[in-house]
Order: sequence, then C-alpha cells, then structure tokens
Amino acid sequence: MTSTDQHLEDVKTMLLGIGITQAGIAFGIAAMVLNSAIAVPLAVLATGVGLLWIASGYRENE
Repeated sequence: MTSTDQHLEDVKTMLLGIGITQAGIAFGIAAMVLNSAIAVPLAVLATGVGLLWIASGYRENE
C-alpha cells in the first residue's frame, strides 16, 4: 500500500467518525426535544463512539 492509499484510508476513517458523531449529536437533540429517557444514553454512546473513531484515525496517521 502506498502512502497515498494509506492517507485515503485514514481520511475515510476520520470522515466516518465525524458522521457517527454528528448522528449522535442530532439524535441527542431529538431526544431532548422529545424528552425520551432511553434515547439520551444512546445519543451519548453514539457520540462517544464517533469521537473514538476519529481518534483512531488520527492515531493510525502518526
């Protein structure tokens, strides 16, 4: 794998993490609006997973 291919894989990993994080935040906002007790922990979990995914992309890039 060339360095360009590796860079593209890192970018894809980070973009996927950003997407998961945004989905978690949007889900959290919807949960607050709907006042749903079970949706709030799921939103926090999705946001955390997304942030960890982004961090793993940065870690692989070093």
